[in-house]
Amino acid sequence: MSSMSMARLNNKKYWLLSLGIISFLLIYSFLVWSLWWPALSQNLPLIFNWPDENANYFFAQLFANQNALAWPEALNNLSQNLLRTRSMNVLPSGALVPMSFLPNIVIWGVFLKLIGRYLTLFLTPALAVATVWVVYKLIEHIFQDKVLARVTALLLSASAPWVYFANFSFLPTVLFIFLVSAGWLALAKSFIISKKSKLLWSVGVLLLSLAVVCRPTEIVWLAVILLFVLYFKRRELNKFKIFSGVLIFFVVSVAWLWLNKITYGSYWPLGYVNLQQAGEGSREILSKGKGLWSAIKLLFIPFGFNPLLILSNIYKYIFELIWPQFVFGLMGLYFIIRQIFIKKKYSLPWHKYLLLTPIVFIIILLYYGSWQLTDSMVRNLNTISISYVRYFMPLYILLLPLSAYALKKIFWQTSRAGQWSFYSLVVIIMASGLHLAFYAKNDGLLATQSTVLGYYQQFADVQKIAPAGSIIITAREDKIFFPYYKVIVGQEGLPLWPRLAPLLKDTPVYYYTDKDDVDLQSDRIEAGKQGLDFIEPVAIYNKFKLYKVINK
Repeated sequence: MSSMSMARLNNKKYWLLSLGIISFLLIYSFLVWSLWWPALSQNLPLIFNWPDENANYFFAQLFANQNALAWPEALNNLSQNLLRTRSMNVLPSGALVPMSFLPNIVIWGVFLKLIGRYLTLFLTPALAVATVWVVYKLIEHIFQDKVLARVTALLLSASAPWVYFANFSFLPTVLFIFLVSAGWLALAKSFIISKKSKLLWSVGVLLLSLAVVCRPTEIVWLAVILLFVLYFKRRELNKFKIFSGVLIFFVVSVAWLWLNKITYGSYWPLGYVNLQQAGEGSREILSKGKGLWSAIKLLFIPFGFNPLLILSNIYKYIFELIWPQFVFGLMGLYFIIRQIFIKKKYSLPWHKYLLLTPIVFIIILLYYGSWQLTDSMVRNLNTISISYVRYFMPLYILLLPLSAYALKKIFWQTSRAGQWSFYSLVVIIMASGLHLAFYAKNDGLLATQSTVLGYYQQFADVQKIAPAGSIIITAREDKIFFPYYKVIVGQEGLPLWPRLAPLLKDTPVYYYTDKDDVDLQSDRIEAGKQGLDFIEPVAIYNKFKLYKVINK
């Protein structure tokens, strides 16, 4: 091929790659440019569909502005810590703190400091694009197969779970996967690039250490992969790599524990499992007790062991959600096993893959598979947005090389027409993933957009009635009103109305609910026992009404 032809080919690849990057950045930031960028432009608060995002954004802003992760709430001193939202917890002092892992919030807070709110909204979509490239380079490095790497990256780029969670700027799923994949790529490169070996190794260890503290619950399978890699690379380890690796992980871990200490008052306790109110999964974890066996269960089966539930979750949130990748993955597994064990064609990369990947699958499925969501509405209506999808994300990605291998094995041809047909099939699979991400009935991206626009309408209608800083009692709509309003959500096992009465003296209080008059009667009776009543109901949105809470 002449130099001119080569230049044209490279130029075409450059423009095709650029078009792909821009296209997927737009896809991954659909909710940003269709919802949150316009809201900021109109000086509206950011309203998210997840209480986690609401809390993460609030505390990231707090860190960016005040270098703090606890928000003092004076009214909690009058109400025995009544004021809080979901995904937040309350210190004994009444201050609000995250019910989350703090390093994620610090990372977002740092970016808010450096690039501001507008650009930070695009951080997660940008990391999602970067992760696709990282996975491409990592698969190419491991398997030495450009076609396999390219197809794996393409399948990831349009995988429904990946597209969906790439659109949520302040959820940690994409950030965690980026840190893990980029960390492994840097470590892999450190073994083959001698001039930058020390730098790449240090960067890789730092990224993986950050991944661990951002999601400590994933430490078991991450440690298994690390030990696996280090065993096969043991002859290439030296004193610098061992010492620097331990030192970097130690420093990052100490910084994480220090964050816990200054935020929660103790080095180890976390917002999930401490303080006034634990999350639903955390209550199960806390019930495990103490001792060696309890520690083992906490690491491997914190939610117990329910084989039928594990199988059900595999079917619902792996097979049904990514069935093309799942089916081709099983085919790829068959081809690899047949090649290695029947045809005796040994492939070291695939042999290592078959040794490691099932272990990771087992660990993650054991850890999360037996967790039963207590919220029946979420369990029955949600598909792609349910928490299992976030937790199974590493499994989706680990399955993709097998899917890509099967596609290549069955459909790849060297002729130009054959390659066009091959990639057309890949594009069809990608299109099915994009369709599910956007059109999932109750919780796809288009449904989410419609839901959040409804939230903005509710906020606007309530804002006409309730002054800023008022207290709003609500069951699930806290994410709409906080932090513009102070919010009270029900706290299981803790009384509401006796603690509310002292707040009415100086602060307007409203009750926002979609309960009908019959269901509301029990609340009215309990409130009446404390000398309170609901008056002036105003219809807001669908069945929601806003009541003024007063002293009788």
